[in-house]
Amino acid sequence: MKIALVTARRDPFISPYDMDGGCVVLRNYIKELYKLGHEVSVFTRLEKESALNDKKTNAKARMQAKHGIDRVVANEGVTIYRIPYTPAFHRNATEEGQFIEAKSFTKNLEKHLRSENFDVIHYFHLMSIGGWLLYDTEIPFLDKTLFSPLLLTKGRTFQFPIEKRIELEGKIFHTCKYIVSQSKGELAEIKKYYKTDGRKLFKIPLGIDKNIFSPKTTFNFAKRNRLVIINPNSIRPQKRQSDLVEITKKLRDNGIRSLVLFVGNESDPRYTKEVQDEIVANHLTFIKLKKFSAKSFDKIKADFVFLKGQKEADLAPVIRYSDIAIFSSRDEGFSLSMINCMACGTLPFCYDLHAYDDYLIQGENAIAVPLKTGVPGIIKALLKIVTNKKLLLRLSKTAINVSNNFTWSILIEKQIAIYRNIKNNKSLKNIKHAGLKNWVNLSDGNEIT
Repeated sequence: MKIALVTARRDPFISPYDMDGGCVVLRNYIKELYKLGHEVSVFTRLEKESALNDKKTNAKARMQAKHGIDRVVANEGVTIYRIPYTPAFHRNATEEGQFIEAKSFTKNLEKHLRSENFDVIHYFHLMSIGGWLLYDTEIPFLDKTLFSPLLLTKGRTFQFPIEKRIELEGKIFHTCKYIVSQSKGELAEIKKYYKTDGRKLFKIPLGIDKNIFSPKTTFNFAKRNRLVIINPNSIRPQKRQSDLVEITKKLRDNGIRSLVLFVGNESDPRYTKEVQDEIVANHLTFIKLKKFSAKSFDKIKADFVFLKGQKEADLAPVIRYSDIAIFSSRDEGFSLSMINCMACGTLPFCYDLHAYDDYLIQGENAIAVPLKTGVPGIIKALLKIVTNKKLLLRLSKTAINVSNNFTWSILIEKQIAIYRNIKNNKSLKNIKHAGLKNWVNLSDGNEIT
């Protein structure tokens, strides 16, 4: 099949600058579709240096120019189109700026979609597809169009109030014939907030690359004299890295030494500075590093390490090195980072969000505390588990099993089934993911050794 993936704000081929969860999803889509012999075209934005007076944007623009603009054949069967658009200053501060960008992007995208005979056009992110409706026009090729809202606007607690954006999101849900959601919780929110016809909603969870996120073979917390904690997320207020400062201090007050690894790019430098100031205010220490080495990290005496965002192949060893993962965000979509940690055998601690319902089993493969308990709830659960190394070992081993139902190869087959039916103009039936029906409790005498 000839498939168009419209990614707009994410350029999956410029990984040093686009490395968030959305970009990881796109790279895996491209890789799996390519492996199966499909022809893939990726449509993203062409950045202009100095257009936004932003260091990251300027660096990304230079890399795009170096690797090719307009139409670039990335590999046989994979083509990337970098589409010009009108950048809006302070684009993250106002909804109007994002709308200006979306409209100009879709205007320049249209000629490519009309000149190529795509079997399927799959949009990711609201502003990839929203530009059409901002022109008060129809979405072209609607019968072969899918939309994947990788992060809903409505129901979010961490975004600024954007009623026009919510209104646009609702229009898209009612206009599109096929909407692919990534989690049970997200599906419920789409139905709840937008009264969307359930027959057009399809759930396809995200997946793990098991060649990269393989299980750890050594559980070091049984030998170490400190607990290694990882938070593999970009540094921004939504991810609430500041909560880990309070958690670390409380662990120290209870005689538990720890090393916290923040692994992710600084999406909000001001917030990063706030977290670092809080560390110092609590008489804790931090260092900033670019690369991971188990041997060198064993010698680190600081309480916190800020490690820049890593490619998946480089991130996996850091996760395996860590004893537990703490996800203090109170608002998520699916959390691919969490399921990657589980696949490596690094036990996650988090809140009981519906976003995790597809793969998390409280007390079996993760520790999920009630959201209303807040940070004290996580601290209480931590103190109970980390002082019982036998229990922590059992839960860590059990966490590994979840990955068997969430590999990219399994999940992409379900996505292709939808693509194929759209191409052949056949009616679609909701394809349900197997979820955890084949769950094996590894703690019942069948543990990995």
